Amino acid sequence: MRNRLYLAVVALLLGAWTMASCDKDKGNYEAEIEWIQFATQEGRDRVQLLGDTIKQSSGLDRTDIVKELPHTADLSQLKVIYKLSPGAHIEGVQSGDILDFTEPRQLRVVSENGANIRTYTFTLSKLDAPPVVDLGPKLSPDAMLENFAIDGVEPLDRSQRGTRIRLIVKEDVDLTQLVPRFTISEKATANVEPGQAHDFSEGPLVVIVTSEDKSAQSVWFLSVSHPDKNVQSGATIESFRFAGSTRLATIEGSRIYYEAEPQLDITRAEPIYRLSKGATCDLTIGEWKDFTKEVVVTVTSADGTATSRYTVMVDPFRSSEAELKGLQLEGIGDAVAVGGNEWLFGVAGSKSLSQIRYSSITMSKGATCNWGSAEAWNFSSGARDLVVTSQDGLHKRTYKVRVRSSGEPYSGTILSSFGFKNLNADIAIKGTDIYCVVPPGSDLTKLRPTFTYAYAWWAGPRSVWLYGPDGSKYTIDGKYTIKIDKDGGTAIDFTQRDSKGRPNVLRSYRDAAWVYYSDYTVHFIVSNEISPMPTLKSFSLLGLTTPQKPKGNTLRFTVDEKVDVSSLTPVFEVSKGAKVEGLTTNVPADFSKELTLTLKSEDDLQVTEYKIIVEKRLNDRAELLDLRLEGLQKPAQAGNTFTFFGGSGVDASSLTAQFTLSKGAKATTQHGDFLPGQAYNLTQPLQVRVQSEDGNIVRVYTIVVDQRLNFEAELLRCTVEGASEDCKIDGTKVTFEPAGVNLSNARIEFEASPGASVTREDGSPLESGSTVDLSKPFRLKITSEDKSITKTYTVRQAVKGLRFDFERWNQEDGYMHPKGGWSSSNPGMAVAKQFTGKPDWYPVYRTSDSHSGQYAATIETVEFGKYGRSLAAGALFLGSFNGNVVISDPEAAPQFGVFWPGHQPDRFTGWYKYRPGATRINTSGSSLGGQDTFSLYAILYHGETLNGKNVSSSSNIIAEARLDDCTARGEWTRFDLEFVYKKEIPEGADLKYSIVLSSSSEGASTIGAIGSKLIVDDFEITLK
Repeated sequence: MRNRLYLAVVALLLGAWTMASCDKDKGNYEAEIEWIQFATQEGRDRVQLLGDTIKQSSGLDRTDIVKELPHTADLSQLKVIYKLSPGAHIEGVQSGDILDFTEPRQLRVVSENGANIRTYTFTLSKLDAPPVVDLGPKLSPDAMLENFAIDGVEPLDRSQRGTRIRLIVKEDVDLTQLVPRFTISEKATANVEPGQAHDFSEGPLVVIVTSEDKSAQSVWFLSVSHPDKNVQSGATIESFRFAGSTRLATIEGSRIYYEAEPQLDITRAEPIYRLSKGATCDLTIGEWKDFTKEVVVTVTSADGTATSRYTVMVDPFRSSEAELKGLQLEGIGDAVAVGGNEWLFGVAGSKSLSQIRYSSITMSKGATCNWGSAEAWNFSSGARDLVVTSQDGLHKRTYKVRVRSSGEPYSGTILSSFGFKNLNADIAIKGTDIYCVVPPGSDLTKLRPTFTYAYAWWAGPRSVWLYGPDGSKYTIDGKYTIKIDKDGGTAIDFTQRDSKGRPNVLRSYRDAAWVYYSDYTVHFIVSNEISPMPTLKSFSLLGLTTPQKPKGNTLRFTVDEKVDVSSLTPVFEVSKGAKVEGLTTNVPADFSKELTLTLKSEDDLQVTEYKIIVEKRLNDRAELLDLRLEGLQKPAQAGNTFTFFGGSGVDASSLTAQFTLSKGAKATTQHGDFLPGQAYNLTQPLQVRVQSEDGNIVRVYTIVVDQRLNFEAELLRCTVEGASEDCKIDGTKVTFEPAGVNLSNARIEFEASPGASVTREDGSPLESGSTVDLSKPFRLKITSEDKSITKTYTVRQAVKGLRFDFERWNQEDGYMHPKGGWSSSNPGMAVAKQFTGKPDWYPVYRTSDSHSGQYAATIETVEFGKYGRSLAAGALFLGSFNGNVVISDPEAAPQFGVFWPGHQPDRFTGWYKYRPGATRINTSGSSLGGQDTFSLYAILYHGETLNGKNVSSSSNIIAEARLDDCTARGEWTRFDLEFVYKKEIPEGADLKYSIVLSSSSEGASTIGAIGSKLIVDDFEITLK
């Protein structure tokens, strides 16, 4: 059959050739593409080939060509290079043209004589790019100094500008023998060890810090001095608290709000505060004072020119808890069952339920309730609501209190205990009532009760019975509905009712002849969790205030005197499920008086109330905001001091200030009004006095223009010619994405810190816009203007395709393979299955038996048994697979290699497991003895794509990382292989790399063991 098919094909071809030979037209009749190659133009004179040349033997025998190109290809700008039949041409296209292949594209080939036209359709796509490798520094680039302090000395003030740190200490501190302490970046080194005494009266301590990776060096100047003699004019309270507490008050303009802790006695509280430098206050620190009422405090500046008045408002501690912790009733005692918000009491006998008082009640500290201590409640009509109100009056919790009257059982029918074999419940027996507190969602249809009796030997019960739902009545003739096994062997549906319509009734029966029995009623109480207290998450007044997160249950807002508070719009957010009363968000309300916002829980049992107070008064804020000086960068702010770094080239005698003030506030200097848009002389520090609209607060700000040389040595921005985005700067590591330029002669643009100098690694100056060689790592050095800090930055191309986690897989016809440039022996096996039906399954597949993540890759040796080949070893590799030769020349089928980005690989690491098959055999299936082994290695090479024939022996291999011990491993095993370089990388060579894995190392020679299984995960190639 195969021969007849072959002859038919030959005859058809001969016939076509004969017919074409009879054509009388002159010129060649063939209209075919003999080969075609896709490429990317890199620079003016360089072309980067993408993938292998497509020939008649590798796809051009068809007119519909589907091809995957490397992930670096730009499908919108592909250069096409081709060879056609002699004399033929492609309509509208010349070899070397750049075409767009983002969509399937047709190329029409016309023969030399014009008689034949053949249309090829090219559908091109890109391989998925493997994840970007993390090129984070192995060694730290940090060279910082922190936590400068002096042993045994508490500084009055601290300031820092770059690498200059200054501590201000008291006048009586001797500066000549101080012991400094500091820390430096991890694994950095310094020329000075902390803990060594230094004479700070002679000048600063100079510390030189060098980073671990030697890319950065910083020079630090650590100074200690006594306070300046200049008199200050600030008159503000910077912080406020009370002795014995670390909680700071909230200072809002001229108002100081403090929420007292439980232990604070506000009738005798000791204030602790911090004032602006040199200021005094009429409130003595550490002296007891009564803060039950508002206290007015006056602060005066050191120079006597400024006075501020503050009002201190202390809210006494009041607990917000509203919990019922214990309750006992007169003549009854404790509750027999408590479930969530329900308290159930049982009364045996005929005690009246209409006049019941409590004997004791326990609640949260300071809480009250609606049941008076001498008040009698009537429980004969059902449950009563006991409402507990917190000490602050803003939280309420409702409890259901229920009292039930129970009958007395007959002697000899008394149950001494009761429970369930298949349900965990808290159970109490009161008279003939059984109370069971059960978890939410309990199934009451198949409970197995257990019980014991309390009886004398002469009066013991015979049986326990349950009234049934079928209407049967109890008689003495032994016909009862259900008999209960006291050991819990009988399943009972407690959702049914007895013949009298009563639920959950059990009968304890003593003697069939005397007919003594007691009916017990089983009550179920679900222990539902108490719903959470509803809360207010944020509150604001539309257009007037920013959202506040409530502190306590009182919210205070201050608005301008001109605001109509009778119609303000509240905007608020509450906790999930809370019901709102009193106000509606985004609906105007009258705030001319105090309003209450009430929140209720979903079950209405928890209530929280918030008081909203809106006060109309002149603004009491005195703030200098958004200050900037035209032509200078954003200032550094420390407290009320703004420091601008101008450098030596700035004319500080005339700098224009731009700023805003708090509403209604006024700013002045010693020379007059301080106004935005005006120029000021800032050769010396300038003090600006800001007074609030209401006149209560005066705040003094200092503006400094520092004209010392800049201490910064930062690379602020970097761009490489042709790159679509700015470089990524991570510490001193700079990476870029290439975009079709010649990296050996690429233009680089950058911006460094003002005044800093930039040089090449050899010390020669480097200007932005210079041309540099970025085909390999390029280093530039930045030195700060004041020469205190130097940093070396490494600029390199971002590297892709070096980390493989096997999490993403492509689904093909009947098999899968991992994304990211991988191919396998699966395509070849697919061809074999079409002709032979073998193998039974594909040798490469994903597995959930992973080292990390969701998936790993499995490579397995499978049975083949056709064409004299007993087995097919599984293979997984970076590259492609030529399925056309898998039967005739299997070693030529795998095409190993994808394009290498131009960096030198250093190590190949990953994880694997291996289980060899049972019997090692040869091509014919004969046993060879010994145990199967796998192969695992990575290579870097140049030149033509390698295949199974030469992947191990080619002279083009530059470096190789190979695992030697490839025997069985039952658990995940890590490998770490060094790339061994056999030769130098040829200048200008196009590099490729591949990772090659096989479940049987001699599989190319059809030697291995069926069932050998190699599982791999988490591969990575690191760079030099």
